[in-house]
Amino acid sequence: MTPHTSFPVDHIGIAVSDLSEAIAHYTSVFGQGPDHLETLEAQGVSVAFFTTPTSSVELLSPWGEHSPIAKFLDKKGPGLHHMAYLVPKEQYLAEIKRLTDLGLKPLTPSPNLGAKGKLVQFFHPRENQGVLMELCSYK
Repeated sequence: MTPHTSFPVDHIGIAVSDLSEAIAHYTSVFGQGPDHLETLEAQGVSVAFFTTPTSSVELLSPWGEHSPIAKFLDKKGPGLHHMAYLVPKEQYLAEIKRLTDLGLKPLTPSPNLGAKGKLVQFFHPRENQGVLMELCSYK
């Protein structure tokens, strides 16, 4: 078993209904615009990243009718969606296995390609104190 290591927060995901409106708000709050915009059609989401000194804030907006973000917004409204931790690529699969062995439930059978070309694996909030967790890594 891989020894546990603390991993830095890569980003905090915030679900928003209107991406343009949220970008305007956070541009005002941070005093600068987003440094990365992307639409991930396969995940049904459009994103905007604002880099902070220690991590990033990711705004997530629904794209398409079957977006999981649309379902989240319908159920919970806008707000905190997930916490993402950056795991070195050489530890990534072992860390997913370690968390799974601890009883956390991955939302998909294997990692997917996410924003900024990172591999992403989400874990259900039910087994994580109510917080959706994402492990991400550069390929």
